[in-house]
Amino acid sequence: MGYFRKDIDNYVGVTVVQAQPFNLPHPGPGAGYFDEAQANCPANDLTCIRDFILINHDGDPGVVRGADANGHATGVISGVTGDPIATFDITVPANQRSAEVDGFEFAVQQMFGGSGFGVALNATLVDSDLSYKNDSLADQFAIEGLSDSANFIAFFEKSGWSVRAAYNWRDEFLAGRFDDTGSPNPVYVEAYGQIDANASYDLTDNFTISAEVINLTNETQRVHGRNEHQALFVTQTGPRYMLGARYKF
Repeated sequence: MGYFRKDIDNYVGVTVVQAQPFNLPHPGPGAGYFDEAQANCPANDLTCIRDFILINHDGDPGVVRGADANGHATGVISGVTGDPIATFDITVPANQRSAEVDGFEFAVQQMFGGSGFGVALNATLVDSDLSYKNDSLADQFAIEGLSDSANFIAFFEKSGWSVRAAYNWRDEFLAGRFDDTGSPNPVYVEAYGQIDANASYDLTDNFTISAEVINLTNETQRVHGRNEHQALFVTQTGPRYMLGARYKF
C-alpha cells in the first residue's frame, strides 16, 4: 500500500482566445450587403436577408446566385474587401492554475501453494482539490483524466498451461472542458469495466497454441455532457476473438 501526493504548478489546460487569423472578411452584420438587406427585411429574418442579397446583388463582388428545385434563391455570399474582419474563438493550450493531487495505491499478488493458481489485485484511489462544477456555465479550470481505477486478475500457470482472466475498471472521469461546439461544457467518460481472457498451451517446447477474447461480456462505452441524460457518444465494439499458434526455431 502506498500514499502519494503531487503538487502541480502551471498545469497545462486549454482556454479559448479570440483572434482574426488571415484577416478574412465577414459578410455578416456590419457589412454593406447585410445592412442594406436588413433595412428591407423584418428584424433578424436571416432567410429574407440572404434572399435579398442573392437577388439584388447577383454578379456583384462576392455574390453568386443559384436556385433550388423549388425556385428559392441559393448561392454563395462571400466576404469582400471592406467587410468587417471575421473573429474566431480558438481553443489553445495554456499554462493555468496550480493544483494538488493525492491518493492511495494498493497491490496484492498471491499464489496458492504449488497449485499453479494465483490472483493479483491493484487499485488506485485518487482525489484533487479541483473538480468541475456542473451548475456553472463559465469557463472553469479542472484536472482532466483523473479517476479511480482497479484491475483484478486470476491466473493459472502450470504443466504447459497459461490461463489468465482480467477485469479492468475505471471510474467516471472528466475528459474535456469544452464540447465539440467549442463552448465551455464538460465531457465525461462514464465508468467502464471489461473482462479479457487468454489461454495458451505448450504442445512441445517449441510449439504453442493460444486463444484470446477481449471484452468478453460486450460492454458499452458511453460519454455524456453536463447531465448523464445528455449522451454525446455511445459505442459498442463487441467482443473480439483471436486464435494463434507460435513455433520457435
